Amino acid sequence: MEFYAKVPRKLVDGWRESVQRLSGRRAIAFHYHDVDEWLTVVRGEITFFTLSDEPFQVEVGRSLHIPRGEVHRVEVGSHGVWYRMFVPIAEPMSANELTAVELDALRQNLKFPENEDGRIHSGL
Repeated sequence: MEFYAKVPRKLVDGWRESVQRLSGRRAIAFHYHDVDEWLTVVRGEITFFTLSDEPFQVEVGRSLHIPRGEVHRVEVGSHGVWYRMFVPIAEPMSANELTAVELDALRQNLKFPENEDGRIHSGL
């Protein structure tokens, strides 16, 4: 995921644009999408978290790009959120939810570089 000052209109020209509205204090479990997603918050706030729980808090006027396949979860701010979303498909986008076993396997993969270079075992 990465923040941008605004959604690059040339890039999303011809993509499906919709306004999404989510109620406050809502949490959405880890999932991923089969397409890239761009969004800009127009009211409220929403925080996206990577698989390693790195937060990306998106407030009014900020834009976020979520690459295809990026596993993430979502927490909606206390007052809800309205955001403009852009996806390269005509039909509504679906979320691919992950099981606890799949999440555990993905988290183990995140630890692989540390295991490989000995950081976990050496205490560095």
